[in-house]
Amino acid sequence: MYENPLLKPQQSYAFPPVFGVDLLSVILDKSPASIFADRSRAPHKLPPACTPPGSKCPRWILEDVIAWLRSHQEPPVIVETQAVVARRGPGAPTKAATVRRRRAAEQSGGQNNE
Repeated sequence: MYENPLLKPQQSYAFPPVFGVDLLSVILDKSPASIFADRSRAPHKLPPACTPPGSKCPRWILEDVIAWLRSHQEPPVIVETQAVVARRGPGAPTKAATVRRRRAAEQSGGQNNE
């Protein structure tokens, strides 16, 4: 069998290395009926399966399922410690910005002709 760089040899799982739709439904938190339906209508929503010769039941290899899940893993959220300042979009300035601008103009000696 090939070595998967995503799995460490020391890791052990409660799942067998090859399993059917019942255990896959536990891993993906989907019903077996949804898994069978997705195999034909949306195969991109499931990890790759294999069907042994002479069998109608699909089987999944644990390493392939874990690799598929990792390929769909969300990136970690980085929280900045600094306060995030929300930028305003286009439009009229806020009342506070207008007052600040007017006061700055009065202090500099010029008048605001609005």
